[in-house]
Amino acid sequence: MNAPRGLVGRPGRAAGLALDRRLLPRGGHLLVAVSGGADSTALLLALHALAPALKLRLSVAHLNHGLRGAAAAADANFVKRLAQSLSIPLISGRARVAERARRRRLSLEMAARESRYDFLVRAARGVGANAIATAHTLDDQAETVLLRLLRGAGTTGLGGIAPDVELQGVRVIRPLLRVSRAEIERFLQARGQPWCEDASNNDTAMLRNRVRHELLPLLERRFNPRIRETLARTAAIARDEDALLDAAAAADDPRDLAALTRLPVALRRRALRRWLIEAGTPPEAVGFDCLAGIERLTATSRGTRRLALAAGWSVERRYGRLVLHRPALAPVRLKIERKIESSAGVWPLRLPGLTRLAALGLIVTVRRAAGVARERPARPGVWPVRATLSETVRAGRTLALRAWRPGDRMRPFGLRGTRKLQDIFTDAKTPLIERAGLPVMVCGEEIVWVPGYRIAAAWAADAAARNLQVVIRPMRRNRSHYDDGAGL
Repeated sequence: MNAPRGLVGRPGRAAGLALDRRLLPRGGHLLVAVSGGADSTALLLALHALAPALKLRLSVAHLNHGLRGAAAAADANFVKRLAQSLSIPLISGRARVAERARRRRLSLEMAARESRYDFLVRAARGVGANAIATAHTLDDQAETVLLRLLRGAGTTGLGGIAPDVELQGVRVIRPLLRVSRAEIERFLQARGQPWCEDASNNDTAMLRNRVRHELLPLLERRFNPRIRETLARTAAIARDEDALLDAAAAADDPRDLAALTRLPVALRRRALRRWLIEAGTPPEAVGFDCLAGIERLTATSRGTRRLALAAGWSVERRYGRLVLHRPALAPVRLKIERKIESSAGVWPLRLPGLTRLAALGLIVTVRRAAGVARERPARPGVWPVRATLSETVRAGRTLALRAWRPGDRMRPFGLRGTRKLQDIFTDAKTPLIERAGLPVMVCGEEIVWVPGYRIAAAWAADAAARNLQVVIRPMRRNRSHYDDGAGL
């Protein structure tokens, strides 16, 4: 293959590349995000070499961001020829990143990241891939940790780029996260494989590039020659500790002030942050100052006070409880509830995958995994909620959401006999305005789960088996949140 303009690399001795094989879906279909740069080119070559042994089926995805004119077109042509040379199918796309940045008031970097991941998720669903592989490296991890230190971050931020995450119901893996950029270039040079260089990566007007070209080399030269490995190790430790704190905070309801004030400060802030973000508050609005303000609000449980957050959100202390107010939500909720109440609609769910239900204002994510979610239900009508259902009981049948109907009954797990849903809502003190259009999960005519309450007894899951892990959360309107990693 002839090297197009802008390609670099030279022949040399063969070398290996240590991918994290534990992340790879053995026997599955992997969509590989390839920009044409060194990292993603090396990832594709390494996965292609491993594919026969792991029985992996590969597809390539490439997005033209519409920002770099002829250079971007050359990158797209390079990726096309590379995929053809490996006999791997290619899904290509084009985005209007600058337009998205203006419309959403985002930086070009954030708009590009949103466009990229939206494209990758669509492409993965289109080809039926089990996961998306991106080429984040050890260097990307080190840069991300430093960026977050500079901006200010807790253990969640210092965890950096996660090796395995779920995005819009699709798994995203980073098999190169323990491999340095220097190792990648040696790998490509040993094979005589060229790659594309993006000139914007050298623009030190961008903070990440200043960290990459100025700060990291300085730290490496003057303080610690293995600073990249050190920062990556710090990120791994932070992620483990973050998961432990998350698990501890998940057991607590931050809306109950008596229980909240008894928690250690770290768990108190964690429980508050988790509650706010999962309820739909923009993550960038839930910083240290926001949490400190809520803590001051909770200093006493007497009377009522309200704290304004960003983007029209607010938290109210109503005697012994915290109440979150969404911006201009009440009229929208009433309109939606009336629409659902007069509708006989049934909304089938993607299994596994993500289903957006605009009529309900909800997003439902279903994945297959062992274990049982042990989360204390709040009450019907309070989002987000989680449940674990038996995949064996489902046996290929369709699951769906619909509005509950007068006369609906279920046999709740852990209780004897059946109960009317109307009685369940009354006992849970679900307000009438919230009760009107509450959705329930059904399989045919059988009620499987009342979200926020309990699953049906017949659908109880075995912790040792592969089950359906279901999460229902409210839609975040005109807002996306991605981890602050590098590009493809």
